[in-house]
Order: sequence, then structure tokens, then C-alpha cells
Amino acid sequence: MLYRYEVLDIYSFLTYDKSVIKGSERMNKKEMCRLVQIDIKQFEYYEQQGFFYQNEKEYDDEDVKKLSLIMTLNDIGLQKEEIKRFVQCIEQGNATKTQRKEILLRKRKELLEDIHQFYHSIDAIDYLICQIEGYKNCQ
Repeated sequence: MLYRYEVLDIYSFLTYDKSVIKGSERMNKKEMCRLVQIDIKQFEYYEQQGFFYQNEKEYDDEDVKKLSLIMTLNDIGLQKEEIKRFVQCIEQGNATKTQRKEILLRKRKELLEDIHQFYHSIDAIDYLICQIEGYKNCQ
């Protein structure tokens, strides 16, 4: 699986350090979508959700990094409202680092709980297979 953060360096957007952004190459929607490897319809969905201004004619490096971050947050399973909150926190600056970290830690905990449940499910499957095979020491 290709992770969005591997496609683009989103560090500058995560830290909201605009000095890291080199140059402001302008691009249209099609060029930006090709760069970030998404379909234009998917980008238009993000526009409809209020992450970008609809019908914007040109985008820059900062928009690309923002889109990459949104897609990464989506890939890790954050819900639309959590993504909006995370992006709003970034736009409010460094004072919201704790809130951003809390959002990510909550999701991390949820994923770890899911993994734990998957292991229990695998154990149950293994037990049932053991029973089908007729082994006596199934645990």
C-alpha cells in the first residue's frame, strides 16, 4: 500500500511552517490531482466538504500538501469530522499541537483495539479448524 505521506512531504503543513515551502508553483486542478495520484471526482468531494474553495482555478504547493495530509488522514481511517477538526487545528497554528496529537492517539488506540479483536477472531478460527480436523488438544 502506498501511503500518502510517502508521496509528498507533508511535514511543513503538519508543523504549519510556511517557510519550508519552496517556491509557489501554480497548477490547475488536473495537475494537482495527477501529482497526488487521485481522481478529480475525489478532489471535488474534498471541495464539497469545505477543505478547498470550490471552482478555484489555481493551486500551489501548500494546497498539494494540504490535500496529501487530508488523504493520509482518510487512509488511516479518520472520519470526515475528525479530518475537518484536525485541519482546523493546523490552520490555528502551533497552539493546537496537543489537540492534533490527541486525535491521532485516539485513532491509534482504536486501531490497536481492532487488532486485538482480530487476534481473538483468528484464535477462534484456528480452534474451529482444529476441531474439524479432529485434533484432541485444541485450545
